[in-house]
Amino acid sequence: MTVKKPAGLLMAGWIALCGVVANAQEVERGSAALDHKNNLVQGEIDRAAIPTTSTLRAAIYRASNFDEAGDASKSIEQYQQSYDAAKDAISKLPAGSREWIEYLRAAADAGYILAWYRWDQGDKAAGDAILKQLTDWLAPFDKANPIPQLRVALSRVARLNSRIHNERSNTDLVRRLDDKVLILTSSWEKQVEDYGPMARMRIVTLWGVGEGETLAKNRKEACRIAAALNKRVPGSAASRLIECAHDAALSRLNANDYDETVRLIDKVESIVGQLEKNNIAKIDQYILLVEALGTKFRALLQDGKLEPAARTQLRALSILTDKLKTVTFSPQRSNQIWNVYEPLRSIDFTAIPELSDPKAANRKIAVTFTGLLKAVQPSFEVYKGSPPFAAVVASASSLAANAHIKLGEGGPAIELATIAINALERADILGKLRQFDEQGAEICQAYGRAVEAYVIAGRSDTALAAYRRLQEQCGAWLRRYPWDFYARQHMRSNPFKLGELLAKEGRAAEAAPLLRYASDWGHSDATRLLVTLLKQQPQLAQTADEADMRETLAKRQSMKRFTVPTQFGATKFPFHVYISEYGPGTFCPADRALKTEEEGCVGFLGIDDQAMWVKEARGGVVPDDAISSFRKLNNFARDNKISFPDFAAYALVAASAAKATPAQAAAIHAEMQRTGFWRNPYRPLDEAGLAIEGRDIVSYTQGDTPKTGSADHFLLYDGALWLFANAENRAEFLKSPESYLPRYGGFASSEMAQNTRSAPNVDKFLRKNGALYLFHSDQERTAWNANTEKLAATAQLAWLAMGQTENATEASEFTKAILAVGPVRKPNDIELTRYRLGRLNQLVAEIEARKLPNAVLVETLGNRSWSNALNLRRRDALADAERALALDPDQPWIIANRANALLLLNRRDEALAVYKSVESKFQGDGKTPMCDAILDDLSIMGGTGLALAADIKFVTDNLKCRKPGA
Repeated sequence: MTVKKPAGLLMAGWIALCGVVANAQEVERGSAALDHKNNLVQGEIDRAAIPTTSTLRAAIYRASNFDEAGDASKSIEQYQQSYDAAKDAISKLPAGSREWIEYLRAAADAGYILAWYRWDQGDKAAGDAILKQLTDWLAPFDKANPIPQLRVALSRVARLNSRIHNERSNTDLVRRLDDKVLILTSSWEKQVEDYGPMARMRIVTLWGVGEGETLAKNRKEACRIAAALNKRVPGSAASRLIECAHDAALSRLNANDYDETVRLIDKVESIVGQLEKNNIAKIDQYILLVEALGTKFRALLQDGKLEPAARTQLRALSILTDKLKTVTFSPQRSNQIWNVYEPLRSIDFTAIPELSDPKAANRKIAVTFTGLLKAVQPSFEVYKGSPPFAAVVASASSLAANAHIKLGEGGPAIELATIAINALERADILGKLRQFDEQGAEICQAYGRAVEAYVIAGRSDTALAAYRRLQEQCGAWLRRYPWDFYARQHMRSNPFKLGELLAKEGRAAEAAPLLRYASDWGHSDATRLLVTLLKQQPQLAQTADEADMRETLAKRQSMKRFTVPTQFGATKFPFHVYISEYGPGTFCPADRALKTEEEGCVGFLGIDDQAMWVKEARGGVVPDDAISSFRKLNNFARDNKISFPDFAAYALVAASAAKATPAQAAAIHAEMQRTGFWRNPYRPLDEAGLAIEGRDIVSYTQGDTPKTGSADHFLLYDGALWLFANAENRAEFLKSPESYLPRYGGFASSEMAQNTRSAPNVDKFLRKNGALYLFHSDQERTAWNANTEKLAATAQLAWLAMGQTENATEASEFTKAILAVGPVRKPNDIELTRYRLGRLNQLVAEIEARKLPNAVLVETLGNRSWSNALNLRRRDALADAERALALDPDQPWIIANRANALLLLNRRDEALAVYKSVESKFQGDGKTPMCDAILDDLSIMGGTGLALAADIKFVTDNLKCRKPGA
């Protein structure tokens, strides 16, 4: 539904900003001409054939409204009509007259937008013709100090030229043209008629000028101008203010300030919400909101808040779908739509509790992306040749098809995969892509989904035909760009799936080549299935020893992910690389298209392909030393016939282990001595108390691979030694330690949920809803992520009820350096008792919050009563015992705890009576006499240092079961 806008408010804004007032812009018909000759010519003009400038301005305004409402066809039509009318008037009026200048201003306003449109449509000739005409008209006025009336028109022509030369990479000329725009618009604040247009031209130019600090400064100025513009006419610069808030949010995201990032995106939502409330929200602003929500999603995801992240992403998709289905977007906006959509493609619906079941999640994916597909199709049908629209159609179709494939629904999957392929072929994306583009992977994905869909449906012959089409289209792309890692994955997985189906059908001869290709490119399941076929049918082997060779290869094959700090402009971000064990053969070149004789190559050396991909796709630069290190590891592994992924993982662990010089170790040990540090027995620590093997706990929020801490930045906290990569992370931890600490003391989460415990693999982790969980394996992490709420609740109770551990984890070289200085002590009984009480307090609160059965609460209150007694919290000890007994009076051991509390309160007669009431009974196991337990309690209390000796003697003398000599 098109958003209705109050005409009065918007027209008033247009008048204030653009001077669309007849008596301000249109020269009166009887006005004096520039000279007598022009006056004579004017008298000969057929005025009825020339629309007034007011009429033209109104038409341009309507074109703008159509554009804002998303009706691209009508918008372009209106701009074209306005430009043609202005052009006609200019040809009939005396050049240089005041009236001629007003029509030239209108022509520049319409022509500026129209030329941009035509270029975006791919009609270069039409756009160039408009620019040339505007340039010719304005040439006599393009001076150092042009007349004020044409400053905006000249700045528009400069902006158009800047775009052309930017596409040609003429950097110096682009800079000079941008500077020209800024000079022409420098007087924007003094303008009356041209205040709005001049301010906007200045804003849009400042937004893209410079790099680093210069760019930041220019954008700050652009935002100041936008705020002034919006203050004069509310809503007139709302889109730019949204971009300003979003830009600030991106800056905070780059600094890993997730809370501030989210706050700034919430500001964006507030701006759009206010526009909605005033009924003046535009399509552009909704699209900018979707883009901003994509940034909010990234911030929440990196902060480990998976459920809010998934809900944010789902909301962004919903808004995008809603706005796409109400309008027909122009080709000019197609790249914007793709850029906004692209980060939303990968979504983990299982992070949402009601979608934690994989079936529910896949059903939601199917519905969501099918809805998006239907929404974007009208724009694609109007502009069938638009590659970005085709890419969105193909991607949404492929994602929905994949969901149906996982649900085992071949029919809908085939239909959707067909839509994807048809969209790609109608747009001829491969033919139009003259250079590398990530959309190439979309092509491979679409053809790959068709293969999968036919495989799921059991239609092997049709699947084979679809696979040949995949080879033809994706293969052609990969010959041009062999290093496109993500496109390659579809050529790696689909041969296995199809080969598996053919093998089940007894078509081993057709299956073997498919499985061999997948095996060569690192697919271990394909390798194992191929080995089985070769052993069953030896005639399928290419060499006599192929079955043995592939069997050995299968044992070495896996895919492991590593994170490499990569430079993107002035900022460094983590970039994931994936290591595989390829089959025999020559490595492919990663820096150029394949030659014919190289088409049989297999795999890439180290991470060469992915380093090339991030450079071409994202402009990122992987450090040379990282590329070189992976090459060396790969060559060593291949020469020694060992697994490259396993060897790389081993080498990384060895290289990333925490280290300490003797001086650093001495400094750490001295701080332990000074603070009375003791090693916490409720955490999986080594003998020096080192936590999580020296990883920086804050870095778990800063990427997918935690960093190793430094001995220069250590902290003793909660009975553990924590290392940090830098001083900033240490300071960040101290602001809110509990928000960073791993759950369950750092024990493996999945085991804790089963009421067992062991140290985890500290590099296998999940941050979800602000909590850090550690695991042994990826499988454990996946299972936990699918059922977090239930597993976390179980593990939390087990953790709080858990007793202390005496086992230290294996000592590292770091720890050995500290222990060489001196031992690290364990807690004494008093310290341990106090710590245990704190855990019991948490456990009681947890039980009460979850309203667990009374039996659980009774046992915990009984334990806390004894812990309170040992900590000399006499009244608390009594209160806990009496509360537990009110719930279940038949608990002899808790009755004895009540007596202990009474004795500590110097109420020995009452205590004796209570002791005597249970001394002949047994504990819950039915074997241990309560009298023995009472005497043990009294013995322990006697060692607390309190003056209880007389009271304890009084009690023991009067118990029937007193020990001999007591």
